[in-house]
Amino acid sequence: MTAKVLTFGDIFTLAGKERAKDSDLPVMSITRASGLIDQSEKFKKRVASSDTSKYKVVESGDLVVGFPIDEGVLGFQGKYPRAIVSPAYDIWRVKEGLTADRDFLEYYFRSPRAIAIYTAKMRGAVNRRRVVPKQDFLKIPVPFPPLAEQKRIAAILDAADDLRAKRREAIEQLDELLQATFLDLFGDPVTNPKGWEVGEIQEGGNVVTGSTPPSKLEGMFDGPIPFVTPGDLKESWTSSKRSVTENGAAKSRVVEAGATFVCCIGATIGKMGKALGRSAFNQQINAIEWGADIESNYGLELMRFYKEKIASDGASTTLPILKKSLFQKISIPLPPFSLQQQFADTVSAVEEQKARYHNHLDELDTLFASLQSRAFKGEL
Repeated sequence: MTAKVLTFGDIFTLAGKERAKDSDLPVMSITRASGLIDQSEKFKKRVASSDTSKYKVVESGDLVVGFPIDEGVLGFQGKYPRAIVSPAYDIWRVKEGLTADRDFLEYYFRSPRAIAIYTAKMRGAVNRRRVVPKQDFLKIPVPFPPLAEQKRIAAILDAADDLRAKRREAIEQLDELLQATFLDLFGDPVTNPKGWEVGEIQEGGNVVTGSTPPSKLEGMFDGPIPFVTPGDLKESWTSSKRSVTENGAAKSRVVEAGATFVCCIGATIGKMGKALGRSAFNQQINAIEWGADIESNYGLELMRFYKEKIASDGASTTLPILKKSLFQKISIPLPPFSLQQQFADTVSAVEEQKARYHNHLDELDTLFASLQSRAFKGEL
């Protein structure tokens, strides 16, 4: 059945005229993955300016639209009767007398079909600040079947999305298992309650600061060797978007599989990852090539406990930076290698299970995208 199609302006009216002033309302932020959430969930603390008087009041049921819109950065506010959001966000309210299922609408507005429409209509020179002009936003087509059909479609998508959430949660639990195993075997490395022998990072391995090949020279990029930047660093692995040739690698820095990458400059200071193979990397990253006394999986998990220290030690300047000379002098525990290998065996088993879970999650993502496509074509 083909659904009736309305425009965004048929459904919503612009709201958000009320300002927070001196009210003490919850502060919320937009995320690509989870929509509208408490700001403390996004940043682990409240980061809004102490003066929130100009923040916009968002009522329960209002739609908050952030940026970049072509990444689906929007969501309905359903947690509080009233909250406040950044004045940079737009707030939209369903028109009086119109009944709609907000879950259905949010799934649509965050769908690939809707994102393709935003992308085609975006304007602006700065990529992540480009927006859809309001007059164009109001004309965006929205499938609008009867309310019962909206609820049925939303329920199907909810069920599929729940499966994806459970798989992601299982992956997170495996990461927590590794951390718990590490603490059981070694204790917190920062406080070293088990009294292991300690040494500086530079005694456990060789610290290398990356560099970027000159882009003016031909034949530097698009080769077989991954070129890692801070945006490529994940919790336990690294997947680079760029690569370099052998000539490019010669103009950069290269480490072998097992090295630990640590971002030591900028907003992502303390972010870490592992080289899965021979890799080049940029100047924002220090890499540790572990020596004979440090097992690489132990080394990576060990360094995660120093993330706060690295961020704190590098926060004394306007641009956060921890120099290599200070980074490599951080003291770390050096437990027996046999115990490190025991932990590495656990890592191998967990990573194997995580790979299966990631493959299943990819399948669920494909299923969800198919359901979305069919739902908003009226084929579900």
